[in-house]
Order: sequence, then structure tokens, then C-alpha cells
Amino acid sequence: MESLHLNLGVAILKNLLPNLSQVVMLTASANVLIQRLIERKLDLIITNDVSTEPSHVFRRLLFHEPSVLILPKSFEKDPNQNWTWQRLAVCGLPLIRYWNESGAGEINEMFMKTHGLRFPDKISVDTNSLLVTLVSQGIGWGFSRPTTVLENIHMHPHFIVREMQKPSFSREVYLIGREQEFVVESEIITDIAKQFVQENIIPESLKFAPWVKEGFTVG
Repeated sequence: MESLHLNLGVAILKNLLPNLSQVVMLTASANVLIQRLIERKLDLIITNDVSTEPSHVFRRLLFHEPSVLILPKSFEKDPNQNWTWQRLAVCGLPLIRYWNESGAGEINEMFMKTHGLRFPDKISVDTNSLLVTLVSQGIGWGFSRPTTVLENIHMHPHFIVREMQKPSFSREVYLIGREQEFVVESEIITDIAKQFVQENIIPESLKFAPWVKEGFTVG
């Protein structure tokens, strides 16, 4: 997952490297990762999308992560910082969506359809960094997860993070692998991931979004 490769990905690599002859780590959308798992090009994947989960695989829940609004810095000037969905629909800027074939795009689109949320939109992207860059330049607004903010924290002076008003939602992040393969490694990675989320991702997220504490659950 793009939002985790620079922090959790590095932590996993550091822990596994002494015991493995070779490690290949790559970032791709959920549908690509799952397909490569099926094709045996990858042994284990971390993803939020299990809607296309193939047969003969196992999955381990790593954590639940809440969603947050990512808004242009100019929105900070508004005296009313309660950004409801109704206000965002008429804020004058389009929603920057995730491409609907990406993992984030699928869960975001499902959420909006379920709750009948409609917004002006002209732009779809498939990376967190592009979404945050466009928001930082005042081109639109978006919603994503705290790990997206952490991945792009160097741009934080140019955007703001606000609480998602009801209806809100969270995503589940899983470790997925083929049944009866790499069982020991999957257990090690699961333990590393849970500890890293508890000791790093959650505390760092609370620095810019203290309200998300109750939205995170590990395991």
C-alpha cells in the first residue's frame, strides 16, 4: 500500500532482512497486488481491498483506520470549521476522487453511493501524493486516511486536516497470503505491523488529528 510503504514498509524490511536472502518490496493498487499474489509473483501483500479476494488464501486483520478530510489551506480562514458534507458540496471546489479501480477508490465510491453523497468532480487520481499535491495547490478537496497525511507530511503547511462529519467510515488493512505458505513470515509481519501502528502511526496521527484516536483499532 502506498500510504504505508515509507513507514511500515521500512520497519518490516529492517526486521526481515537479517533472516532472508532476498526481499522484493513494491507498491501497487490493490487489484494489481492481488493479481500478482494469484500469479505467485508475490508471496504476501498488505492491502485494504478484499472484495476480489481469491480462493485458497488467508488474511490477517492488521488494523482499522478512520478517514479524514484533506482540505486546501485557504479553508482554514473560514470561521466555521465544521465541514459537513452539505457544505463541501457547495464549497466551490471539486472533490478530487481516487480512481475507482484502486483500493481506495473502491471503498470511497462504495461509501458515497451507500449514503447518497454527490459532489462536483472533474479529477480522479490513483496516488495519495497526487491527491495531496492537488489539494495543497487549492485545486480541490479530498478525503483519505491519516496514513496518507503521514506519507505526505512534508506538504502539511499547505493543507489542513479536519474531522469527517457523519456519515463517516474507516478502512480495514489486511495481510494476505496463499494458504499454508509463508506462515511463519506472515506471523512475524503481523506482529511487526501491529506494534508499529500502535507505537508510531497512531501517536503521529494524533499530532495533526487528535480526534482519530477512537477510530483506530489494532488487530
